[in-house]
Amino acid sequence: MSSMTARFTLLSLVSALVLALSSLTAGAGVTLEADGARAASIGKISGLVLQNGRKVPGASVRLATSGGTLVDSTTTDITGRFGFTDLAPGNYNIFVSKFDNGAWFIGGGSVTVNADQTTSVTITLHPIFP
Repeated sequence: MSSMTARFTLLSLVSALVLALSSLTAGAGVTLEADGARAASIGKISGLVLQNGRKVPGASVRLATSGGTLVDSTTTDITGRFGFTDLAPGNYNIFVSKFDNGAWFIGGGSVTVNADQTTSVTITLHPIFP
């Protein structure tokens, strides 16, 4: 197995472990009117990714329910920022990864989204050693 394949496999395993360790229950938070329109309010996540105190552009950011279902994914912009909108209130897990200078860096955590609010998070990346 090549070093790159081993790193990718390790990152996949760590990602699955981070999502599986959460014991929170996501709330549905959305009700439907008779015509099928959404009646409940939604929330947002606004985030910043740092590594050694520096903003990290180009990091992969994944958002999943606390049960592990992928909700959305994005990439940080040139200022290390990312965002998710139109989220049902509840608990989510964020997983961030970046391959840089021959090494993988990961970070993440749990976040609670409330109706009609933007939840701000800062995630610090740490190196993974194969």
